Amino acid sequence: VLADVPALLIGPPGTAKTMQAMELSRVLGVDFVFSQLNPFLTPEALFGILNPAALAQGRIDIITEGYATQQKPFVWLIDEVSRAGPAVAALLLSAINERRIRYYGIEFKINATAIIGTSNFMPEEEEVKAFLDRFTVRLFYSYAQSKASLIKAAFTDGAARPQIPLDLIQQLRVEVEARARRAAAKAEKLITNDVQNVLEKSAASDRRLVQAWRVAAALSIYYDEPEVTPQDLIDAFVYVLPNNTAERDKLRMELLQTELARDYREFNAAVVTINNLAASIERQGGEEPDSLDIKALNEAIAKAKAYAIKMGRRARAPLARAYEVLKKVKAESI
Repeated sequence: VLADVPALLIGPPGTAKTMQAMELSRVLGVDFVFSQLNPFLTPEALFGILNPAALAQGRIDIITEGYATQQKPFVWLIDEVSRAGPAVAALLLSAINERRIRYYGIEFKINATAIIGTSNFMPEEEEVKAFLDRFTVRLFYSYAQSKASLIKAAFTDGAARPQIPLDLIQQLRVEVEARARRAAAKAEKLITNDVQNVLEKSAASDRRLVQAWRVAAALSIYYDEPEVTPQDLIDAFVYVLPNNTAERDKLRMELLQTELARDYREFNAAVVTINNLAASIERQGGEEPDSLDIKALNEAIAKAKAYAIKMGRRARAPLARAYEVLKKVKAESI
């Protein structure tokens, strides 16, 4: 939403893809517009029907309420995007790319706060791939592994979640664009040869690669960072470039071996040290903890914090346990 790019949710039926889009519309306080594609769908099902009363008077007027041409802001869920027929494909491309269409000779702005597509699988047909390429972010869904967590989440009161004002979203989108531009100015420094080699293996279009910088800028705001970090770029590439989970996992693994992930690797190494030392101290129970362990733990925290400043909110959870251990042993934390 902050990056203002379309997202594609891919996964089998019954994995709450539609529910998530509906929840997003509730959190944003906007309407929810649902469009289910099929090869025989006509534009009227997506963009509104002719007003019979106006036709009787010789006028063209479109009933837009509940369609993608309505004036009120909305989250637009386009279900089964891989089944778009030729009758609506061109209009959909215009609606997604330009956020406006010309329909029955009338210019309409697509006032969608978010555009979300869903599909049960990633199709292989080239003509469909070209359409799906307009969906920048790809999120892959599967059935819940923890059935207890699934049941708990299903009965959680969504109304308790706070709403996000649209004017705040617009302000943050301006900041996203500014951060993306500042990060793009450093592209030659960030995209080193090893990163370039990894990205060249991806089948993603240049369009999606460029959009990844906006996604990285949005992630930097989400993680409460002052600017785009290398880890934001890695996460953005992983969200945007792959077409399936195998590509996603391979891309993540290869990017984490590049210069772009150096800070991330150093931070993780410090976190591993912290967890090992914390476990050692906890095993000592009520005994006086080893002073060398306490010293080593403080040093590991200091090292992790040096990288955590760049990593924002990502670093908070890994460091929380170490501080809790220090609190228990009444050691002086850094």
